[in-house]
Amino acid sequence: MTMAGMVCYQPGRRSRMFYAVREYRCRLGQPKGFGWRDLRDLVVRARIQLGGPILLVWDNVRLHLTAGMGEFIAANATWLTVFQQAVFLATGFSYRWLATPALEALTGQERCLRLSQGAPVHG
Repeated sequence: MTMAGMVCYQPGRRSRMFYAVREYRCRLGQPKGFGWRDLRDLVVRARIQLGGPILLVWDNVRLHLTAGMGEFIAANATWLTVFQQAVFLATGFSYRWLATPALEALTGQERCLRLSQGAPVHG
């Protein structure tokens, strides 16, 4: 079983989680995991339900950096901004840092802005 998800924050509203689950049943031709189109669809679904612009902060998973995903991001730049996490944030040490009491006092948007210190993934 594979899961992809996004936690979304909006000022003055409760946080939301959007996710997709894929179960692999060993069938011939069945994909074992998610493709970039599945992630694209997850982002579009979040956009439709939230009704506003989206700022994504992504790790260094190869699927996030595919040409197809890059084209999707570029084509939707009016409502979609993507930042790639710095490599050091993908370590266990950094996750402990992210859970410090100082950061827990921040709103979801402030956390996203602090995490997005890296350069945009595309353009």
